[in-house]
Parts: sequence; structure tokens; C-alpha cells
Amino acid sequence: MSNLIHFDVPPPKSWEHFEELCADIFQFEWSDKSLVRHGRLGQSQNGVDIYGRHGAVWPIGVQCKRKSTWPVVTVSTKELDEEVEKAKSFEPKLKEFILVSTAQSDATLQKHARSISEENQKLGLFEVHVLSWSDLVRKLKFHESVASKHYGQFAKTPISPLLGTWTTKCGKLQVDDRELLVAIRELAHDLEDFPEGRLVIQQYETEALLTEIQRFQAIIPADLETREKISDLRDDLRKQRRAEKRVLTAINILLTHQSFSELMIKVWDGAAIIRAVLELLLTDKPKLNQTSNLRLHPPRAVSGEWVTSGIDQSDVKVIFERQSDLRDRYPKLNVNSLIEMSDVAKFRYGIPTMIKGILEQIDSGADLPDLEDRKWLDTEAWTFSFS
Repeated sequence: MSNLIHFDVPPPKSWEHFEELCADIFQFEWSDKSLVRHGRLGQSQNGVDIYGRHGAVWPIGVQCKRKSTWPVVTVSTKELDEEVEKAKSFEPKLKEFILVSTAQSDATLQKHARSISEENQKLGLFEVHVLSWSDLVRKLKFHESVASKHYGQFAKTPISPLLGTWTTKCGKLQVDDRELLVAIRELAHDLEDFPEGRLVIQQYETEALLTEIQRFQAIIPADLETREKISDLRDDLRKQRRAEKRVLTAINILLTHQSFSELMIKVWDGAAIIRAVLELLLTDKPKLNQTSNLRLHPPRAVSGEWVTSGIDQSDVKVIFERQSDLRDRYPKLNVNSLIEMSDVAKFRYGIPTMIKGILEQIDSGADLPDLEDRKWLDTEAWTFSFS
């Protein structure tokens, strides 16, 4: 049991963190590893932010109440009615609906929830429950790992606050460049203040897989074909989550390591690099127009050692033209150096491919100090060619 019970625990500073806290609590409470955070990419939520299974009860929908002013202080019976009405349109049909908020306990609201449940039962609809902030804290005290993750200062472990949630579809971030640049700057500052802080990458494809898994798990009893399908989906889910972890490692390196952090914020086009890194690592498949391959050669590379990524033929032509111009102007210059790439090519292909190579080394057991010694984090030490 967590020591949290002995403290006056404040609500999270943002609704996004509150939603993640709720998701973690219910995932442990229900022992449901396939729990889904719903509607984070622009879908209609129908009053549901999280849904999952508790034993044989599926699906259960959770609404993490948010308002323009945060944290939420009160929830009215009218607001509960509105959320319940939305939840009636959720597919698949809910068995239970839980409204969770940072408001304090309200006997009137609880009584109203019971009345709705009684009426819903007559109509064959879901039960309705309301959880206040104090109710949520009581649940939290039984889940040490969740308490440590979100309230490390109470659990005597480093606090790991949620610093941001970035959503993607087909490897593309769902924000414009201006918003992304601000988010990058904010994240860089936050990682300096909270080294244990977390960024969450939410892929549309991951949520779709979780939804499919839940749908097949609802088939009881499950025949062999259904079990095979669930296993296939879980294989795909594992692959997606591993890719997300690699992206988080890449972003952390770019925004915190001395070789990149200042350049990312003050010199380079950080938004272009982050977009390219995510697309490369989350899809890792050449586009139809990427008919050539960029080969990036690390420092002290042995014969045949390189990192590859697809590149548009039109961009190869631009790079060749730049190399020709540089040779004419600076005969002794190594025009195959990564640092001499045009900025557009360097940010779109060069740096992301270099980061991909660094991650491959980390996957093989190398650590950053070792890679520093080998100059793998020195952009001036890499060269490139094409195939």
C-alpha cells in the first residue's frame, strides 16, 4: 500500500495528466492490459475517454471530466445527465459508465447517479457511477507503482510527471509547425526541470489495434480462430509499442544531449527533424517516390557499415547539384560529409537517419558514453552516399 494516504494529494496540473492517471489506476484496478484511451485523435468520444474490461464486464466507459477552468471543482447533476446521454451513443454498447473528476464528494450527485442507474436498468442500459478526487486517491493508495509514477515525491521515488502527449497517424504528427516548435521548446525546458518526466506518443494505429483486441476478447467462448486473431493483433501491438519507445528515446537524445539540444532549439529546424524522425521510426517503410537509398556512414566505419533510409530521387538530384557547386568553390572540402548537406536534406533525411543508427547501436547494447567515444553523436564525423 502506498504512503499516499498520509498526504493531502493535489490533482494533476493538467487534464491530460489526469486522464493518464485515471487510465493507469483503472488498468491496475481491472487487470486490463488492453485498456484503451479513446478519442485522442479527433474521433467522436461520445462521453468516453477510457474504456476497458473488468472481469466479465465489458465494455466499461470512463469519462475524465474536464472544463475550461482546471481543476474541476464541481460537477452538476445536469452535467452528469449530459455525459450519460452522450455515452448512450458509444459503440459497442456500454455495461457501465463512470464519471471521474477532481471535484470533492457530492452526496446529491451520487444519489442522482443511483437514480439514473435504476432508470437505465429498466431500459436495459448501463449502470452509472461517479468518482470524486478523494475516491480516486483512495484507489491510488492500493497501487504503489501508479502512485510512484505520478506522485514520486510521496512514494520516495523520482517524480515522473506527464510532460506532453503527441498524437500521430501514419507516422505524422497531428499539429502544425508553429505548435510543434512551441511544444519542442516546452518539452526541452521541462526535461531539464524534470529529467524523469514523460512524453507520451499516441498512434492512431495503436488505439485501433487495442479496439480490435477488445472486440475479439468480447467473444466468449473464444474459438481457436479468434484466439489466433487476438495473438496476431497483440504481435502487431507489441511492434507498435516498441516503435513508440524508440521514438521517445530519439526525442530525449535530441532535446537533452549536449551534441544536439542547443542546435535543435536555436539553429536547426527542430520541427522538420522531429517530424522526419517520427515518420522514419514509426513507419520505417520507403514511400513510393523514394526510389533511392541514402547510406549514412558512421565514424570509424568498417567496410559495408552504414545506416539506410529511403530518399526522393528529386532530393538526390538537389544534393548532387550542391556537391558539384561545393567542389568548384572548395576543392579540398569533403562534400560527402553529413554537415555539408543542404539544410532541407540534412533535416529531412540526414539527422533522422543518423538518429536511427544511434538507436540501432543502443538496441545492440551500446550506451551513450560509448557512442560519444566513437564519435557517433558528432554530426561532422558522419559521411553519406547513395545506392
